[in-house]
Amino acid sequence: MLTKSNKTQHKKLSVKQLNAIDFLVQGLTDREVARKVGVRRETVNQWRNHNLEFQAEFNRQRQNVWGAAKERLRYLVARAVQTLEEEVDNGSLRAAVETLRIVGLYGKVGAPKGYTSAEALELDKEERECLEGMIRRLWKPLLERHRIESQIEWIDKLIMELGKNGGKTDVLGLPSLSGRIPKDTPSG
Repeated sequence: MLTKSNKTQHKKLSVKQLNAIDFLVQGLTDREVARKVGVRRETVNQWRNHNLEFQAEFNRQRQNVWGAAKERLRYLVARAVQTLEEEVDNGSLRAAVETLRIVGLYGKVGAPKGYTSAEALELDKEERECLEGMIRRLWKPLLERHRIESQIEWIDKLIMELGKNGGKTDVLGLPSLSGRIPKDTPSG
């Protein structure tokens, strides 16, 4: 059903994009969709991953298809329960349990999710980018500290290695570097 908002949405999408959405909702791959609408696979991928209007309409169509299928499955619940009763009486549960699993009465089957407007997708993208920026700002000092700690560990290992070589130490109690400094290097 086209609402005023949906009509505006359709004006922003080309016929090829609308056809691509129909094929994607049917479960075709990007490659198959591209072949059917006459574009490159990369174009379909670009639409799906970077075009907010396309994403919103795709989500809207998926939710519509899911809603229709869910209604059909709800109709089957009474029959599944009846079959379940018959199968229980006959000792076999497989078909009835599978039907109940599909409608969500046994296990979990979730409806497709996703924003159905480009504005909502844009807000969600901005929120994610804001959070990523905050995380980077919070982690930067920790990463710097880790880098410094790694350097200190390296120095500690070097000191341990030097200590293994004769156990000689300098005034501070650190292993002596004498003998390890090349002859052409000024020793101070």
